Amino acid sequence: MINIAICDDDREFLERVEVYVSDLCENLWPDQDIRLYHYDNPEIMLKEAELQAFSLALLDIQMPIMNGITAARKLKDIRPSCSVIFLTAYLNYAQQVYDVDHIALVLKADMKQFLPKAFQRFFGNYKEGMDKSIVVESGGVTHFIKQKDICMMSHHDRSTDIFTVNSPDPITVSCRIEDLYKKLDQQLFCQTHKSFVISWMYVDRIEKNNIRLHNQKDEVPISRNYKPIVKERISEFLENGLFFEQMK
Repeated sequence: MINIAICDDDREFLERVEVYVSDLCENLWPDQDIRLYHYDNPEIMLKEAELQAFSLALLDIQMPIMNGITAARKLKDIRPSCSVIFLTAYLNYAQQVYDVDHIALVLKADMKQFLPKAFQRFFGNYKEGMDKSIVVESGGVTHFIKQKDICMMSHHDRSTDIFTVNSPDPITVSCRIEDLYKKLDQQLFCQTHKSFVISWMYVDRIEKNNIRLHNQKDEVPISRNYKPIVKERISEFLENGLFFEQMK
């Protein structure tokens, strides 16, 4: 699932771009489950980004509450893997956007001409990200671990164990789990506890306070503080909400 945020204080334009983006996604990637979220206030978008794993954000640059460049910078702090496309009616912001990593700057007047190219670039990057590796050091050895091979991570003492499908033994690194989590695709992974991160690709069963993974003997706990985040992520995968009653 790909979550896309669209933020523009012009509500009329916001509605038009949402319809256009919906049609664009259907044409470019018809088999992918894509959800659009629209906001006329960047502060609300940033608040929801704490729970919602956005993969892409389309941001108007000139907004009264907070300009799109500042909003993009704050969004990247929350969701480092989120891609950004800037929309603007004025080219005088072109130099400023380079302070923030982004895919494209698109003039609103030329949206239908250039936004499809920006989306093609995003979808290409997203598919490549499925095979991207994280680089870690353990015992003097440098490991390149593909994200799709990571089942879970657990933190203990001052180390983090990375469990993969390729070995029964974890790779132990001297790193905080929060720092490793920021390197991962936020669509594929979820932190369920201050000491645990899981990959949705390997989830077998979700119960009230724990998650069972396909290839792991022990269950992964869901702590009270992280339960709202886990519930929100589950709602992205399930249409009928089977687990909500169990997790209350």
